[in-house]
Amino acid sequence: MESVSSGVCVTRYEFRPIKGTRISDVEAIYDDIQLIYNGVDIRLEKQVPGKSVMALEIPNKKRRLVPLRGLLEKNKNGLIPNMGFVVGLDTDNEVVNASWKDIGGLMITGFTGAGKSVFVDTLLISTLYYSYVEKLKLILIDPKVVDLYNFRDLPQLAIPVVTDPRKGVATLEWLCEEMDNRHKHFIEWYKEDPGSKPVDIVLVIDEFADLMITDVGRTENALIRLLQMGKSVGIHTVLATQCTHSDVVSPLLHANCKTEIHFYQTGSRNIFMNSHGEESLMGFGDMLFFLNSWETPERIQGPSISSEEIDKVVNYFIEHYGRAQYDNQIEERIMQYEAELG
Repeated sequence: MESVSSGVCVTRYEFRPIKGTRISDVEAIYDDIQLIYNGVDIRLEKQVPGKSVMALEIPNKKRRLVPLRGLLEKNKNGLIPNMGFVVGLDTDNEVVNASWKDIGGLMITGFTGAGKSVFVDTLLISTLYYSYVEKLKLILIDPKVVDLYNFRDLPQLAIPVVTDPRKGVATLEWLCEEMDNRHKHFIEWYKEDPGSKPVDIVLVIDEFADLMITDVGRTENALIRLLQMGKSVGIHTVLATQCTHSDVVSPLLHANCKTEIHFYQTGSRNIFMNSHGEESLMGFGDMLFFLNSWETPERIQGPSISSEEIDKVVNYFIEHYGRAQYDNQIEERIMQYEAELG
């Protein structure tokens, strides 16, 4: 045994197989190990990056919630850069953070009840917490109507929360237009003031499968362009879905998401089921966090937040900065794109 670390939801055992033992030999007794632990889902990591060891992650008998507030307080020493957000706690009980400048496109997947929607809430709240109001704009697309309802009237909203899938597709096409304008004028801005940059825009879509059903061609084309070119001009895209079939998440769309977060999910048509162990996750915020530059994902317990806490944060911003003031020109352009959908 090389090391043991006990996290919030799992205990991780890193071990070095005896000389001559093959990976297939360990895999052959995987079911026996699960039987010893009363059939609980155990995740096997065949090789820990940078080490010649394997790892087993075994669920703890007792779990505890990880309130977002506690993680934000841990970060008071400046562990999160501007325009960052909290991901959660790793198996060593260390806070894991991410910066939007490193993320690019973020794909969040997971079945209902696994923690996906709660994580989207904590992602938004921690982004608000670590960003200047005047330097951030949010575009929220919520075809399910209820998931992002609490964020209405935030001063950081560029447009009202979009609940109509047709308007959601039109919003993506307007955002591509905004991205093209930013690229066109980027050199001019840099010449005038090398330190200046346009306001960051964070686009969050939960559930984006509804937009694909509405118009798969226009939705996919817009999303791929935003994922490929948006980050360089301050446009960051978050796609959340519980439908991970290839007819919703195409290989090209998947390839352009540089960061992935997976909650519990199963299914033969799930394109993300690539031996990382998503089917062994426990739900309730238990996730795998995967950056494109990593060899294997990191297991993390996502933070929790209540609707009452979200309301308090939103009301704070409204009281200090006023309700959202929308740009009529943006809404008119979106209406024009929506009319083109027929």
